[in-house]
Amino acid sequence: MVNHNASERNIVMSNLFSDLDQGEFDAELTSEVEHKFDTSKGLIEQGFSKAKIAKFEQPCKSCKGGGKFISWTGRIVGECFKCKGRGTIFTKTDPRVLEANRVKAKAKRHATEKQNAEAAAEFLSENTAINDWFTANLAKSSDFAQSLFNQLTTKGALSEGQVAAIEKSIEREAGWAAERAAKEQAKPSNTNLHNAFSKALESGLKRPILRLEGYTFSLAPESGKNAGCVYAKSEEGSYLGKITPEGKFHSVRECSQAAVDFVNNLGSDLFAQAVAYGKATGRCSFCARELTNEKSIELGIGPICKDKWGL
Repeated sequence: MVNHNASERNIVMSNLFSDLDQGEFDAELTSEVEHKFDTSKGLIEQGFSKAKIAKFEQPCKSCKGGGKFISWTGRIVGECFKCKGRGTIFTKTDPRVLEANRVKAKAKRHATEKQNAEAAAEFLSENTAINDWFTANLAKSSDFAQSLFNQLTTKGALSEGQVAAIEKSIEREAGWAAERAAKEQAKPSNTNLHNAFSKALESGLKRPILRLEGYTFSLAPESGKNAGCVYAKSEEGSYLGKITPEGKFHSVRECSQAAVDFVNNLGSDLFAQAVAYGKATGRCSFCARELTNEKSIELGIGPICKDKWGL
């Protein structure tokens, strides 16, 4: 003769622990579940609804067992909506089973996160261009790059459309970089000016100054942040900008376009510019002394200064 009660009880217990390792629960818990099953079965036979049968009691987590709802200001504003003011709640499943399920779910989430992180790292190692794109754009706080990086690290992969968008961005940024490099290359260079100042220092001049058509040029202090640069000023002493060791002129806002054009065209022939200044003013372009001897007047420059500046 088949024991239907035992058979039915085994089915319920099997469903209860289907997603759990039964080895985690001891005989005492199993016995308690059997007892609860018998109790609930008896209530069902007496006409109680299954939905109304709560077998396990535990403190309400929402109100921490107090039964009151407390606002963020610390004021009691009513009964706890979760437990209806009782301070306890009832569940059909043993709290230890629920906790085991939570632990198992948490472990599963962590395992998934680890797997996705490893997949993301492998993807970036195989796609160095995309990895470099992420590095550059995350450093610039790009929202677009941040959203894609978040998906890659949480899901472990990007869609084909997202990869295509990144590749398009890489191509566009490469084009911009090429344009900037071409513009930088096209800028006039004043390396001859730096070479002349280097020669003047080598010859023993401590503070060499060059005067050309209403402008003066001098070396920046060696101890300052602009060491190695040449300062450009107006004849009245107004600062116009600096010329870097690479020969690029960085003008200030107040510098006129005429002054910018003049400085950017210095590299063509400094000697001719110095001679023109000497003949126009009757003074040496380098030492500012009056040209008195016939040879100096004819040359438009003092012969000593000419040699010291290497022109």
